[in-house]
Amino acid sequence: TLDLYKVSVSRVPLHAVSTYLFYLTFCECPLSPLRRTKFVDDQWMVCEGLMDCEVPAGGGWWWSQPLSVLPLLPIITVGEQVTCGEAVKLLQEKQIDQVPILTDNGDVLGMVTLSNLTTKMVRGQANTSDPVTSVSYTQFRKVMPNTSLGQLSKILEKDHYAIVMHDSNKRDARGEKISTVGGVVTSIDLLQYISSQQQQ
Repeated sequence: TLDLYKVSVSRVPLHAVSTYLFYLTFCECPLSPLRRTKFVDDQWMVCEGLMDCEVPAGGGWWWSQPLSVLPLLPIITVGEQVTCGEAVKLLQEKQIDQVPILTDNGDVLGMVTLSNLTTKMVRGQANTSDPVTSVSYTQFRKVMPNTSLGQLSKILEKDHYAIVMHDSNKRDARGEKISTVGGVVTSIDLLQYISSQQQQ
């Protein structure tokens, strides 16, 4: 049941509840090949926002603080029509390691990273004239400004970055709020914040 992991349905989005029900069906079944260990289960639940993450023993003053306290750099994005060569130039000029790819409507198509772009081009699997979408990652984590730094730290244990989304005043045809990209957060952002606060 949902009470098993102290999940408050009223405070989690519908898609997260659906994901949790999938988890119960396919990951908790003893015969399921998707079943995981309890440690991985708990971490997965925290990353999905379905379980509160516990403050580590001996520290974690920052654990419950919201992601919005991090001084993130202004967001830089590229359009889906941008080429790999143009993406390389942008990453070099801005001295960044990854950048979101957006559609004309502002939806996130994926992420292009310097490491993946380099690997593809060195191996001859992409060239400068190819669209940047051909070397992008289409699976990535989205977080909100009110995501706790504790939950963010768990996400960044598995992913190199997460995309920060902001709710706008606009709504789609179904009346749901449209989210816009607000930034990209990495482990170094979290580490710099913790260390800077400890030095004060």
